[in-house]
Amino acid sequence: MPTLPAIAVAVCIFLLLITPHAASPALYTTESDAFTAMHDRVSVLRQLSQDSTGVALPLMEEIFASSGTLVLNINLKDFESAEKDLDEYLARSRQFDNMVIRLDMSQSDLEEWRRLNAQNREDLTSLFEDTQRFSELKRLEIEYRDADNPDMLYSVMYEGEALRSRIKETVSSYEGRNEEMAGVSERFGVATDDYTQSVEDALAVSASVEDEQEERSTEIRRVVPPRADRSITIGVEPAEVRYGDILTISGRITGSGSRDVALYLDSRLLWNGTVTFDGTYLHRMRIAMIRTGMHTLYATSDGVFSDVPVFRVIQSPTSVTLSSSGGGKVSGLLLSGDIPVRNAPVRILSAGRPVATLTTDEDGRFAGPLGLPEGDHRVVAAFDDLRYPLEPSWSVEVLVHVPPRKEGQEIGAILLYPLVVLMLFAAVGGGIWYLRSRRPLPTPPASFLEERPDDTEEGLADDIETDLSPLPESDSDPVLEAYHAAAGSDYPDALRHLFISLAGAAGLQNPSYATAGDLRVALPSDTRMHAWLSAYERVLYAGQIPQDKEREWFLSEYLLLREVLA
Repeated sequence: MPTLPAIAVAVCIFLLLITPHAASPALYTTESDAFTAMHDRVSVLRQLSQDSTGVALPLMEEIFASSGTLVLNINLKDFESAEKDLDEYLARSRQFDNMVIRLDMSQSDLEEWRRLNAQNREDLTSLFEDTQRFSELKRLEIEYRDADNPDMLYSVMYEGEALRSRIKETVSSYEGRNEEMAGVSERFGVATDDYTQSVEDALAVSASVEDEQEERSTEIRRVVPPRADRSITIGVEPAEVRYGDILTISGRITGSGSRDVALYLDSRLLWNGTVTFDGTYLHRMRIAMIRTGMHTLYATSDGVFSDVPVFRVIQSPTSVTLSSSGGGKVSGLLLSGDIPVRNAPVRILSAGRPVATLTTDEDGRFAGPLGLPEGDHRVVAAFDDLRYPLEPSWSVEVLVHVPPRKEGQEIGAILLYPLVVLMLFAAVGGGIWYLRSRRPLPTPPASFLEERPDDTEEGLADDIETDLSPLPESDSDPVLEAYHAAAGSDYPDALRHLFISLAGAAGLQNPSYATAGDLRVALPSDTRMHAWLSAYERVLYAGQIPQDKEREWFLSEYLLLREVLA
């Protein structure tokens, strides 16, 4: 084994060799090294856009195939398989969207196909969520009937009515897009059999829900007649709203009993309040983060329920502007017409890869650094969050210049070199002593553990020992099955299954649309989760390819994190 002085000498020689390059660490820039157009990634991508169909057409057919199996399994009430199909469909759709942006095809027929598929994606996500919830109502109906709980039975009936209306509207929207979607696909020669079948299966789902809900409502009204001594009304204005509009919900309670009233939007509690002295109530809601399409409302108080009115949220166009604010920073504005879009995520992409996600303020403005290496970079801003009733939009491409560090910074860095040498010398010596004092442990993938915050050497060694423990079989776990199925061909997609599972376990709404930043905010003090997310982002966005031991680390850390969150 090398002696301690020999290692220290080697470290010093290494530091001396890298010293001339430490102040300017960029090994490659387009200004200093590119000598052909092929070295400019943006130029290459623009050339590829002229022959993009070789990549796009197979992906379009895969998206149709995924949607076909998704709706078929919903129709068969196999929601476990349908959830896997939905994850696959969403992953392929995101891949197609990024390709359209990356290859600058915003004015092409592929962009039209992408726009239609984005609307289909919203409908299919809603169809899965609503039909799964509708299926659960049967169990709740039996449970409340056995418990002789008439109030909750009526709640089940009204939630079923709300879900029936939503499912009918969703399927109508999906079917109404059939002809246009098929027409655009045929121009590319893309087979649409799977898509056409999915529309037929969706209609069958809606018809089945109609029949089941009609039977449920008839039976519950027969078993539990409505109260004659008390009633509640509800009204909604206007019937159609857009982003930024105010929806007014009002009504009246007559008869004796509680003065409390609860409003439910799409079967979820929206507002609790108290009626005035004359029995009236009023609630105003600003339209912001709510999906496009039809929504249902009902009111309940002391065991009585109102009718179920509906209102429609119409999608509005958006515009996003972007400018470079110097120093590798950007700023911009997101508007819907002349209304600022508040608290919304805007993705910044460079060469098709997300490099930052910035959030708009109350005026719709966003700003921040990108963390790009020095040099010139072409970036665009993209807004495409399906949680808002807003059309996606992209800014024009902007050139961002990241300057090199200043001369004073270089001098300061050089003055730090002796201190760095001493610190490294002490660290190497202490590390050798520490390793000699402990039994050998398996070495984890250093490239993923190097950013784990607040870990001591001893705590890190304990983590490693746990990380490399035998993994359980995944036969009964759909998340692990999806992970192993995708790991061989598309490891970033495989990791995405694990991430969505962690986001759901952490309590995030719509985990399929969550980001690593959302999960960090939800778990601000979980250093283990932060380390896993840092490694996840390097695979997903930086293109790092993990080896076998690194993949073992990803999976074992996921199992530990999921167990803690359970």
